[in-house]
Amino acid sequence: MKIKADFLRISTATHDAGGARIEPEEQMAQRVQTVEVPATLRTANGEVDAGSMKGAIVQERPAIQIAHDLQGQCFRCRWFNVKRFRTWLRDNTKSVEGMKRINEIRWWMSTTNNHALAERHVGEDGEIDAEHGLTQLGICGPLSEMAKDEVIIHMTGSCPGFVRSEMAPLGMFQAKDTDSEKFGAAAYDGVMQRAAGKMP
Repeated sequence: MKIKADFLRISTATHDAGGARIEPEEQMAQRVQTVEVPATLRTANGEVDAGSMKGAIVQERPAIQIAHDLQGQCFRCRWFNVKRFRTWLRDNTKSVEGMKRINEIRWWMSTTNNHALAERHVGEDGEIDAEHGLTQLGICGPLSEMAKDEVIIHMTGSCPGFVRSEMAPLGMFQAKDTDSEKFGAAAYDGVMQRAAGKMP
């Protein structure tokens, strides 16, 4: 399956079916991925290649969750440690078990269905370049402490749901500097303004 496009569609309805007002925080967002999958036809002589078929995968989440994901992306966080990952990567090339772990990461990078992530790592042949993907990984300090192992994440990731709460909607995220805090807040505001119908 090839993902051809990946975009967000945010509802801007002002009232629900019962007439109650919908606040921006309550709006739903749809992540829509248009895909292309191989198609075959079964005949008396067996299966025949029929080219490809187009379709769409739709995932629905509250817009505020999308806003928090963008605000708290790992590359803006003080706990996202690239140097630690590169040390881990170098050390793991020295053993069979280590290389197995590295190859698992390469496999994950090359088969991801995250179009936005995959687009960052396209090689000259049009396929995902897993080696380039390795350059944008880091290790999360707090998650690694919790797991008692190195937790490797992509720079565009964000804290998983189990460390988030109403009091800490960004999880363990802490902006690494003033610019990161400012740009994260702008990303949040952009999503919420769309949910409020203030942006096209």
